[in-house]
Amino acid sequence: MEEVDGLLSSIYDVRRIVIDRRSDSLLKKILTYAFFYFRAISVLTVAKVDVVYLHYPSHTFLPVMLSRLCKRYNIVTNFHGGEAVNQPGRSELFFKIKKKLNKLAIKYSDLVVVPSEYFKDLICCTYDVSPAKVLVNFSGGVCCHKFHPDKNVPISAKRYKLLYVSRMEPVKDPLMVSRFFKKNPEFLEKYNCTFVGSGSLRSKFECELPKGPKPLYKIYDSLAKEKLACEYRKNGFLIQSSLGESLGLVVLEAMASGCIPVCRRIAAFESIISHRVDGFLYDTEDDLKECLLYIERMTAVDIAKMAERSRDKVASGFAKVVSSRLTIEGLRKIENR
Repeated sequence: MEEVDGLLSSIYDVRRIVIDRRSDSLLKKILTYAFFYFRAISVLTVAKVDVVYLHYPSHTFLPVMLSRLCKRYNIVTNFHGGEAVNQPGRSELFFKIKKKLNKLAIKYSDLVVVPSEYFKDLICCTYDVSPAKVLVNFSGGVCCHKFHPDKNVPISAKRYKLLYVSRMEPVKDPLMVSRFFKKNPEFLEKYNCTFVGSGSLRSKFECELPKGPKPLYKIYDSLAKEKLACEYRKNGFLIQSSLGESLGLVVLEAMASGCIPVCRRIAAFESIISHRVDGFLYDTEDDLKECLLYIERMTAVDIAKMAERSRDKVASGFAKVVSSRLTIEGLRKIENR
């Protein structure tokens, strides 16, 4: 986000009002949002503002709505996953409130930004939005300077290394992956596997993984961004099992690093991956097994070429610089109306 702001700052005077940390209690969360709303209203009613750019409008539109009683400015709302459809395990009542707030935010918005064509269709259908009002821009894009292959790591050193990175919540379906390895323990023995993620299903996930006389895998609750980027470079393949994504930024970061994606066939991943060209798509556990068997039959040259195609796709279509240009084009359109 800082890099996008850097490019925007060469054209616009950018000021950020953000919540940059997670709260571990309800009271802290309430106080954090109260302070955020106070700051937003204070700045928007006093400072000269031409455009307000909102991420997660169901959480951030209220102070903007209040400040609009005093002054007018253009509004851009940026939607992410969970805004269009309720996710498994989440409150239906809370989602109904979110939908009402989102509908209100869209009504007053000059531009609506979404991360993918698939999510654009979902937002337009759910909130009855004109497609002309919606811009597809992929979540700020991928920084290809931070996420890149390591030329010192040969294909032979990572062709049997698998990485799984995800929140371990029902919508991500991590238990599909643990069930797969439970039924097919030979793959856990053959591949050097690393699992990264925390959440309500974390304990169950680890319990389902096969145990051996020596550790068969590494597992972490989380990794710092720099260490995660290093894992992408060290591993040959990334497995994802999510049931629903608005885009799939983890997949794009891995692809930029030369880590080939092996992902569940959902609309968001289909918009990123061409099966057996720059990655793999699967529907069932049997499909996933076939993907891994196919990978075993690939030569090092085949894997290197696929990893290169994967990297090139991100660099040409999903990089931060591309996203920044789309953002600037969108802002100029609403300025010229």
